[in-house]
Amino acid sequence: MKKILVLEDDLDIGEMVEMVLSIQYNVMVKRDDENLLTHLSQFGPDLLLIDNSLGRAKAVDVIKIIKSHEMFSQMPFILFSGHPDLKLIASELGASAYLPKPFGLEQLHRCIEKVLDNNS
Repeated sequence: MKKILVLEDDLDIGEMVEMVLSIQYNVMVKRDDENLLTHLSQFGPDLLLIDNSLGRAKAVDVIKIIKSHEMFSQMPFILFSGHPDLKLIASELGASAYLPKPFGLEQLHRCIEKVLDNNS
């Protein structure tokens, strides 16, 4: 079963995503970037689903930390947000895909499947 680590500071969105994806994937949801590298090492996700804004942290900083470690440098990630410049931000970060909020569950599944298929 593929593993997805979700970084989402909104409790409701995080719980909804976990509930929906747990049917098909092994999912871990974190609300902040605290101990992120430890969680990545222990959980070993195949995909990272990250909100652009994580309270005090921004995806750009979190992704830089992740990509600076050889073990995670090639990890695919999907950036999701309600930010009006999401497409540009995702492109600048080298995201595998992006998903504008609000998104439908079918959109979420299609986006994840496409990224996982491309990285198999």
